[in-house]
Amino acid sequence: MRPGDLAFAPQLALTGFGLVSALGDDAHGAAASLECGISEMHVLRIPDRGGNELVGCPAIDVDPRHGHVRRLWDFAFRAAKEALDQAHLDPALGPLECHIFWTQPSRDREGYRLEPQGPYFVEFLRQLSLPSAHVICHEVFAGPAGAMAALAMAGQVLSRRERAICLVGGADTLIQLRVLRWLQRCDRLKTELQVDGLIPGEAAAFLVVESPPGAVQRGAPTLCHIERHSFQGTEPQDAPPDHSRAVALSKALRAVLPPGPSGYDSTIGRIYCDLNGENIRALEWGLASIRVLDARGMAPELMHPADCLGDVGAVSAAMNIGLGAFWLRDAPPETRFMVVASSESGERAALTAVRASSCPAPQVRSKAMVSEDYRRILGQHVDEMGFLWGLRAGRLDAPDSGLRALALLDQRLNAHARALSLAGDAARHCVQSEESLAALSNSSAGQMFATAVRMIEDGNAAGLESLFPAAESMPQLGVGLRSAFGWVSAQYLRGTVRQLLASSHADRRCAGIVASAMHRIDPLKFLDAALSDDLAVLRARGLRTAGELGRTDLLADCIKALGDEDAECRFQAAHSAVLLGNRGAAIGALRESALADGPHRRAALQCLCRLVDPAQVRTLLGAVARSGVASRLLVQCVGAAGDVHYLAWLIRQMEDATLARLAGEAFRDMCGVDLVALGLDRKPPEGEAAGPSDDPDDERVAMDEDDGLPWPDAAKVQGWWQANSHRFTEGTRYFMGAPPTSAHCLSILKTGVQRQRKAAALHLCLMNPGTKLFPTSAPAWRQQRWLDAMSG
Repeated sequence: MRPGDLAFAPQLALTGFGLVSALGDDAHGAAASLECGISEMHVLRIPDRGGNELVGCPAIDVDPRHGHVRRLWDFAFRAAKEALDQAHLDPALGPLECHIFWTQPSRDREGYRLEPQGPYFVEFLRQLSLPSAHVICHEVFAGPAGAMAALAMAGQVLSRRERAICLVGGADTLIQLRVLRWLQRCDRLKTELQVDGLIPGEAAAFLVVESPPGAVQRGAPTLCHIERHSFQGTEPQDAPPDHSRAVALSKALRAVLPPGPSGYDSTIGRIYCDLNGENIRALEWGLASIRVLDARGMAPELMHPADCLGDVGAVSAAMNIGLGAFWLRDAPPETRFMVVASSESGERAALTAVRASSCPAPQVRSKAMVSEDYRRILGQHVDEMGFLWGLRAGRLDAPDSGLRALALLDQRLNAHARALSLAGDAARHCVQSEESLAALSNSSAGQMFATAVRMIEDGNAAGLESLFPAAESMPQLGVGLRSAFGWVSAQYLRGTVRQLLASSHADRRCAGIVASAMHRIDPLKFLDAALSDDLAVLRARGLRTAGELGRTDLLADCIKALGDEDAECRFQAAHSAVLLGNRGAAIGALRESALADGPHRRAALQCLCRLVDPAQVRTLLGAVARSGVASRLLVQCVGAAGDVHYLAWLIRQMEDATLARLAGEAFRDMCGVDLVALGLDRKPPEGEAAGPSDDPDDERVAMDEDDGLPWPDAAKVQGWWQANSHRFTEGTRYFMGAPPTSAHCLSILKTGVQRQRKAAALHLCLMNPGTKLFPTSAPAWRQQRWLDAMSG
C-alpha cells in the first residue's frame, strides 16, 4: 500500500509509544538519555570488511541467544508491548479492531526485513494478546518516512472506524552486511574514507494512534494530538533529485503551517528531523528551512536523534514522533513540535502535534533487572552529572557569563538527574550498590553530588547517612554532598532536613543548616543553638547563615561572637553583623581581617570597599597598599570601591600584561562599559597563552585566573574616559555605571555576569539590612523564580 500526496489528515490522538534502541530497552529511558546527549556509538567488527573498523549504534540486546531475524522480532515485540501498555489497552475489555501499519524500507534497499506474516508474526500477535481475526495488517514501503505515510492512512481508517486503534511502526537495522555494502556502494556510509555519511543503527519503534473520541471513550491518557500532516509522494522518474531543490520538502513544511507568520509558529518549540550525517540530506534541509522557516521568523530547537542513535532506517519517523510526544510531557499547554522526514525513494513529509490536556506525567521504570549495556548507560549519566557539577562550580564566579548561561548548564545537569530518576530501581542499584558506595572514597565531589541527589530524591535516609563518613574524612567530598541539598527541590527535603538539624552529629546539623540557607528557609531554634555550639565549624556556619537569612534578632549574638577564639567565627560574625546593620564594632573587625594576611582578607576588603564612605575607602586602600598586598587584590578593591578617583591609576594598570584584564574588569564594574561591544579591547599579547598548554615540558599547570576577560586597550579606554568623564563625580560610589540602588542592583542580578551578580546581591543587603542575601549559586530556575517575585 502506497499513498499519493495527502495533506491535513484528520486529527489523531497519540496514546502510546514504545522504543528499543541503542539507548535502552524502553522509550522512557531512551528519551531521557537523548535529552542528555548520551551517545551509544561503538566500533563494529563486521566480517568481510578486511578488518576495517566501522562505527555503529547497535541496539541493546534483549536476548543474545537469538539469531539476527528473531532478534529484530524481539525488539518489535518489546516496543509494541510498551506502546500498547502505555495506551492502557486491556484485553479483558474485549477485542478491538486493530490496524497495524508496518513501516518497511524502500523496496530497492537490499538486506533482510521483517515480514508481517509467518510463524514469527503469529507469535508476535499472540504475545501482544491481539487476536489475528481482529488485526488488519498494512505494509508501508516508504523508508525513513514510513510512519508519516502510515499516519495519513491511519487517519483515513479512523475517520471511518472511530473505535479502532492503529499500531504504527516496525523494526529495522542497517547493521547487516548486505545493507552496509549497499550503502557503501552508494557512498552513503560513514567510513574511514567517506567522512560525510551516515552511522548505521537499529531500533524498533511503535506508536498507538486513535481517534480523539475513541481515546476519550476508552479513558486512555493522550500524549499529544497530531494536528497537521502532509505527505508528498515520490517524484517522477525523470525529475532531478529533490535534495538539490528541496521543492517537495518545502511544500510539506508549508502545508503544515498556517498561511503567513502567526502565533501558531511561536508555539512550535522543537523540530525533530532525520538528519543523519549525509551531506545531501543536510543540503536539502538547509534550503527548505531557509525558504520556509527563516522566512517566517521561526527559530525552534532542532533535534536530530541520529547523532546519538545512528540512522535507524524505516522506523526513524515513528521514533521521532514518539520522542517529540515524550518531550511534550514537561512542556506548557499548547506547546507543539514538528517532525520532518524524507526517504531515499523521494517521499517527503511533515507534521505538527500539540500537547494534549490529559498528557500523563513521565513514568518511572518499573523493571529493576537491567542488562550490562543499560547499566553502563546509567553509569554515564552519573559520570556526566558529576562532570557538569564540577563545570558548574567553576562558573559560579565567572567573569563572562551570567544567569542565562548558568540556566543552560543547569538544564543539562538536570536532564541527567531526571534520567536517573526515571530509571527507578535500576538507577538506585547503580548509584547505591555496595560497590558504588565503596568507590566514593576515591571519587570526586561531583560523583558525591550525583549520588547524594539520587538518595535525597529517593528518600533513602539510610543511604544518605552512609555518605557522611566519606564526606567527613575528605572535605572535598563534603562540598559535593552539601551542594546536593541545595540542588534538589524543597519537596524532597521535607523531614530530611529536620532529621539532620536534630542529629547528635555536628556534621549532620551543619548540613541541615546549609540546606536551609540554600533554600532561604530559616532553621529557627536550630540556628539559634548553632551559634553557641561547642564546635567552631558549626558556630561559624551558624553565624554565616544568620547574616544570609537576614536574622536581625541574632545581631547581638553576632556582635558577641566578634570575640570568639576561632578566626573563622570572628570573620563570619563580623560579616553577618554588617549585613544585619551594625556599622560600629563589626566594621572594625572586618578592617582587622582586611589588613591581616589571611584567608578572609579579600572578602573583608570587598565588603568594606562597598560599605564605608569613599574617604574611609581611600584611607583603607592606602593602608593596604603600604602593607605590601598583591597588586591583583588592590585592583579588585578599586573596582569594588567604584570611585573614579582611581580611574587614571586603573588605566595605567592596563598596560601591565599581568594586570590588564583584571583592570579592564574593574573599569567595567565601575563604569558599566562593555569593552568588546565598544571596541575598547585589543588582541592578546604575542605568546600569551590562557591556562596550561599542551606541552608536557611546560611546568605551568595553574588555570588562568583571568580567563574569559577581554584585553583592554589602554589608549582607547583613556579616550573613552576623556569623552565621558563628565558623567561621573569623584567621591561617589559607582557600580556598573550608576550609584547602587535597589532597582539598579535588581537589574544587575537579572542581566549581569556572575561576579557582578554576587556584588549586586551584597549591595542589596548592605543598603537594606535584614534583607536575605540573594544566592547566586542556586539552580537557575529557582533564582529566576525568586527574581520574578522580587520584581512583582
